[in-house]
Amino acid sequence: MRLSTFKIWVSAGLSLLVVEFLLFVGFSIWTKSQLTRMERESFANAQEWEKEIKRLSWEMRTVNKKLREQDRNGYDNRSEPDLFESSPPPVFSEVKAVDLVSQYRDAVLSEDKESEKSAAGALRGMGKRGAISLISIISSESTFVKGPLLRLLGSISCHESLGFLQSQLGSQNNKQIQLAIMDGLILQPDTSSLPLLKAKLVGVRQEEVRQRILEAMKSIGTAEAARALIFEFENASGSGRAKVLKTMVGMNAEPLTAFFRDVLKNSQNSSFRVMSIRGLVQIGDSTILPVLETIRERDPDEKVKKEADSAIQELQG
Repeated sequence: MRLSTFKIWVSAGLSLLVVEFLLFVGFSIWTKSQLTRMERESFANAQEWEKEIKRLSWEMRTVNKKLREQDRNGYDNRSEPDLFESSPPPVFSEVKAVDLVSQYRDAVLSEDKESEKSAAGALRGMGKRGAISLISIISSESTFVKGPLLRLLGSISCHESLGFLQSQLGSQNNKQIQLAIMDGLILQPDTSSLPLLKAKLVGVRQEEVRQRILEAMKSIGTAEAARALIFEFENASGSGRAKVLKTMVGMNAEPLTAFFRDVLKNSQNSSFRVMSIRGLVQIGDSTILPVLETIRERDPDEKVKKEADSAIQELQG
């Protein structure tokens, strides 16, 4: 009797082991099938995502091409729908800004220029949404990635971009990051950064960063910015004066006409006189023609004479 009971218990135990083994095998097979399905779905989603990005990039290139053609041909009062006749405006409802930021970051790290341009173009098209997504990750990124992110942020014109770049202006000590911030501010159309730039310029010793600040001030383009550059020129020395003067050439602001005239008349430095002539030509000051004719005849430096002759031809023609 006892032996029979023992056999029954052994048989039951073995049956349980077999059942558990079968359940384990079944669960393993189910898990594997689920993972395979998820992998296929991820791959399909990635392909769809890549196609969507390429479509958006193509649409934005088409729009930019049409706008450039319009600029070359002159404004022709076409309505906005006409501009997108062959390609409708990009629609971003299916694309998340955070995903585009991730794609842009990965493209920067892998040095994939094509993907980088594609993601950057899509983020610019998102405007404020794209800027906010960029701002959310910039602080946590490495210097290598942070620089491109800051420059991309600067290319998006909105209050969020400008405010963040201004907030970083005085808090970053890394040279490459400072340069990236300046590049971003140069792309911003707002003029409120000038006081910050003037304050930053006082304590900057790195020449490359200093030059980028001057260029940012030039891009602001206001009379106040011009006066700030004139102040820097008057207080600089040696090659520093030449760099400030060269930066001002091409800037069209009211105080610069009188400034360039004064340098042209009173400077003993022939290079300064050449740059002043170029500055006046860029402004389009045709009232300077009699002075240029005198310089062409009497200036002791041949380079200055040649520059005056070229300026006369450009202003007259």
